[in-house]
Amino acid sequence: MSERTATMWILGVVAISGVNFGVVKQVSEVFDSPSLLFGRFLVASLCLTPWLLNTPKKVLRGGLESGAWLGAGYIAQAVSLAGGTPSSICSFFASLSCIICPFIEQFLGVRLDRKAWAAAALAIAGAGVLELGGGTLPTQHDLIALLQPLLFGIYLIRTEDTMKNHPKEAMSITALQMVATTTIAASWGAAQASAVSSLDLTHAVAWLQTFVSHPVESLELVYMGVGPSALALAIETVALAKLSSSKTALLFSTEPLFAAAFGALFLGEHIGANVLVGGLLATTACLVRSLTLEDVKRALSGAGRPTEKEA
Repeated sequence: MSERTATMWILGVVAISGVNFGVVKQVSEVFDSPSLLFGRFLVASLCLTPWLLNTPKKVLRGGLESGAWLGAGYIAQAVSLAGGTPSSICSFFASLSCIICPFIEQFLGVRLDRKAWAAAALAIAGAGVLELGGGTLPTQHDLIALLQPLLFGIYLIRTEDTMKNHPKEAMSITALQMVATTTIAASWGAAQASAVSSLDLTHAVAWLQTFVSHPVESLELVYMGVGPSALALAIETVALAKLSSSKTALLFSTEPLFAAAFGALFLGEHIGANVLVGGLLATTACLVRSLTLEDVKRALSGAGRPTEKEA
């Protein structure tokens, strides 16, 4: 797979993931957050079972560790969406992983340039407009949504490292990530259930009854497991063998556009001036961090056509 092909595949994943914010919001009206995540990633794990059974030991640690960070990020996302954070704002916060990744890389020894600091300033301004521009103070669930870029950023970096060391094991790594995320979601659900009452089979029976009695939401849950989870994450993992975590995060900065469009068209979410201005600042921050002057000149001059070497 060439870098250009990997980029196109990632953009497809971005579109699916952006729309998925709205789907999560719909399904969370029927399933609580732990049940939603558990069902979604259980389906994804089952889809990837053939690769899981043939997983080499050398990728166990990297796959499970990156999956744990991914699971934590999805927990933050599910809690914020279920708590009332608009899908457009939640997705804008998630897209800020392209700002977080370079700072994590600096912690690991990579030196930051001025663009990173400028992008961080724009990102902070964008987050402030998104949260405060609507005339209301941030809620607890909005603050939880702000954990997404950190958790997803670490996931991207750890996946990139694992894929660089084991470029032929993308599907096995993805399968391990799904198992780790499913386990985290199950543990979260068990902890919540045991805090309210004793944990027994009645909880599993209640979940199955909900699944059967709400066929539309249940089909959406299955779709989330197959499309935005198993398929999308497998493509993302393969692409990270060709693309850096920072560039991948940049491509995901367009995700809020799909989330905002879906939320406005199908969920009745209002896109106010604060969402437009804050989203523009957040997206600009991602572009400032990742694009060079040469990239802009190439795009404006149409130099993106394949060169003789690429052909």
